[in-house]
Amino acid sequence: MKKLLSVFLCLVIIFPLSTSALAAEPEMTLEQTVEFTALSFMQKSLDESIEISETTPFYDLENNITAYHITFRLHDTPAGYVLISLLHPETPIVEFAFEGSGLVETILKRQTNIDTRSSPTNKIYFLGDGELYISYPNASFQNVYTAQTVTTQKLTEYYQEILSSSPMPINSVDIRAGILDWAKASIDQKSIVKIPNFGVGTDYWLLDDFYENANVCAPTCATNILWYWGIQRGYHWVVQVGTQSGKTLATSIFNTMSSYMKTVPSLGTADFMIPRAYKEFMGYRGSNFTLTSLTQNKYSDFTSAVDAGLPVHTMLRNTSAHSVGHDVMTLGYGKSTNGTQYLFVMDGWEDYGRFVIFNYYPIIKGISVEVGPTSK
Repeated sequence: MKKLLSVFLCLVIIFPLSTSALAAEPEMTLEQTVEFTALSFMQKSLDESIEISETTPFYDLENNITAYHITFRLHDTPAGYVLISLLHPETPIVEFAFEGSGLVETILKRQTNIDTRSSPTNKIYFLGDGELYISYPNASFQNVYTAQTVTTQKLTEYYQEILSSSPMPINSVDIRAGILDWAKASIDQKSIVKIPNFGVGTDYWLLDDFYENANVCAPTCATNILWYWGIQRGYHWVVQVGTQSGKTLATSIFNTMSSYMKTVPSLGTADFMIPRAYKEFMGYRGSNFTLTSLTQNKYSDFTSAVDAGLPVHTMLRNTSAHSVGHDVMTLGYGKSTNGTQYLFVMDGWEDYGRFVIFNYYPIIKGISVEVGPTSK
């Protein structure tokens, strides 16, 4: 299929087609449409001869394909990924990265540390924002983001709720047309703003550095934000614990923040505990800090914080009864050439960042953290 797609792309270069013409092309399957759009988006964004490495479909509980995960390579080096959601046909590119091997490899690596009583199946399930699962033969599913386990019956009931409130698009022609509308889009490089030099070398800590296969994204995010101010910016007062340094110091920060947040590894962290934990941690050491709760779902609040050089503890949440979501550190933002807004985040899985569409999760909360050079 990759060879057929390459031939098709060559023809497109020689004889340019409109997206409407492409949508009418009978030989273009949905997967080929997705690959064409993802490849076009990445090539235009990077201005490089990037190539598709692998395409992986994600499914719902009825074995319908709900998303495609496409990875890329440049000169035989992993060069990022694009996640195209069929549940969001108007804004299908819900997240992407320009480096790393993508979500599938990360999921496979994490599976090696998961409950050895039964091995997970190879299929990955995508049910929408924050709803990425792997399944087990013992009739259970595990949320990739939170590591929480749910029975097949419970997840099926929840999925039916999702379908009743937001039915999955079933017209493949309409889905293809919506995806192809993005074939001309790319990231607007001039719009990208990032806090400089963050996430370099050992200056970023992963979830598994502290606690394998558990829902500890909130204290991990906080550890990285405090590390940024205390180590990268040199404001040592905010993180100093005796003569500790390196991972020993990072682990102390993580453990203390976990305690202050009252994090339960199997369940996660209550949102209201997060600002309290920052105040307790930093207030014990000094008073020269400011925590600002950003307006929920207001993109300009997040971009203003980044413009001021302030990392944001970001809570991505959906509206389910169990409030599935993920805590990430926002350190940048950008827009596509068609005006779609993205946050640039580091999520504790890998030491590279990814762009996540701002309205992908219906609830987006944030706390910007500012620290002064001295304790008072």
